Amino acid sequence: MPSEALLHRRLHWARILIPLGISLATLIGLSLAVDGKALFPTLRQADLPLLLLAALKAPALILLWSLRWRLILRARQFPVSLSQTTVAVLVRTFFNALTPGAGTGGEPFGAYYLSRRTSLTFKEAIASTAAERMAQGVAMVGIVLAALAICIPLIPLSSTLIRSALLGLIGFTGFVGLMLYLSLFRFQYARAILQGIARMVTWAVPSLRRRWNPDDVGGHLDEFHREYRAFLKGPATFLGIALFTALHWGLDLLQPYLLFRALGAEVPFHVILMSATTVKLMGTFSILPGGAGLMEGMNFGLYAALSAIPHQVILAETLLFRALDAWTLYLGSGIATGVVAPAFLTDSAPYANVTDDRGASNFSGEPFIAKGG
Repeated sequence: MPSEALLHRRLHWARILIPLGISLATLIGLSLAVDGKALFPTLRQADLPLLLLAALKAPALILLWSLRWRLILRARQFPVSLSQTTVAVLVRTFFNALTPGAGTGGEPFGAYYLSRRTSLTFKEAIASTAAERMAQGVAMVGIVLAALAICIPLIPLSSTLIRSALLGLIGFTGFVGLMLYLSLFRFQYARAILQGIARMVTWAVPSLRRRWNPDDVGGHLDEFHREYRAFLKGPATFLGIALFTALHWGLDLLQPYLLFRALGAEVPFHVILMSATTVKLMGTFSILPGGAGLMEGMNFGLYAALSAIPHQVILAETLLFRALDAWTLYLGSGIATGVVAPAFLTDSAPYANVTDDRGASNFSGEPFIAKGG
């Protein structure tokens, strides 16, 4: 699990400036490539009520993510309240901004919060968020296939950017399918790979050998896998996750529609469908924190390639999209994490260092254990 020292280091507010700085640098570069002088007049003429409606996406996402995670937990009757999953989602969202990819990487930290504030062990909490993410990925495969079926007959395939986007969407579908197959039916292959990685890490970093025992990784992975599969039993859970994921996708489509309307531009539905879906998925696989840089560039490039909208309007929409989506989530979740972190990082947390009613330590399930410990 994340160590307290690691959590404290990663809570430094200066780190949030990394994705924000990359995004701003990308937007400045784009403004230099187009008629940047028209950007601020375009923003001043925006329809304020429509902008306010678009700004509701961030709090709506927090609610949807909280309900989705709680749905997974309720499948096994864990007594976790909506307020607890909401705070865990905020913690997870903040750390997502500090790790590669958009909307990923913060799962261990959100799970750590739940293990400190509820009766869940860390292993159960991290398995629940892994199951939630996998069910979300399966739902997104269906969404991506539907988007491709709608968009391919309507968009020109001559552009290199468009062909790359299509290949990325198809690649995502294959990747999620492979992960689902391995995690549910051929876990022994994934287990062998992870064990090999653990041995390579401890070989490359000799100091870790005193703290981690790579020979014990297999047993911990087997225990994690049992917990993970237990969360994915029953079609009702998958259907519920699919519903929340579809609502999330609907918000991803509604926000750019509102932003372009606020800026006085009409955009065909298939253009928004293709662009918003591609930007979301490509950002997930970015090596930069929060998908910064890539998402701005992809958003601008796709709308420019697929429509005749003036470039200054697309640039204004890209700026508002990132400001009302990712940047709002970063700052809001950062404030929330700063408020709750002192409590769940101390031994006074209600369930810290206790044994639950199943006889398991709340800190059981660390991915590696010290030799002889």
